[in-house]
Amino acid sequence: MTSTGLLSDSVLAGARTAQGVLLAAALVGLGTGIHLPTLRRTGGRALLLGLASWVLVGTVSYAGVPGPSTEEARALDRADDHGRAVRSKRH
Repeated sequence: MTSTGLLSDSVLAGARTAQGVLLAAALVGLGTGIHLPTLRRTGGRALLLGLASWVLVGTVSYAGVPGPSTEEARALDRADDHGRAVRSKRH
C-alpha cells in the first residue's frame, strides 16, 4: 500500500501504530490463555518444540539474506587491506 501512494503518511503512521498495539494485545491474549498445570505436564516437549521452531525460522530467515556480491566482497577486502596498511605505518 505504501508504494501506491493511495494513503497519506499520517494514515500509514496510524496503521503502523495500530499494528503494534494489536500485536501486543494478541501476545497478551496468548500469554493469558496458558493453562499452567498443562504447561507443567508437557513443559519439556513444549519447550523443545518452541526451540526447534525458533531455530527453523532463524535458519530460513538467514538463508534468505543475500551475501555480498563478488564486487562488494572485493571492495570490502580492499578497504580492509588499506586499513591494515595505514595501521601498520603508524606503528
